[in-house]
Amino acid sequence: MRETNDHGPESESRYDSDIAAYLGKGNPEVEKNIILMKQWAKEGK
Repeated sequence: MRETNDHGPESESRYDSDIAAYLGKGNPEVEKNIILMKQWAKEGK
């Protein structure tokens, strides 16, 4: 993390803000992936 200046996982609110542009575009696969990523984050994966 030091070498790449990675600050670790982003907050849920930041993630929601970043993915907002992809929601409601009629692409169910993208929305399915977003739900899965949020589930994994809650599980600590």
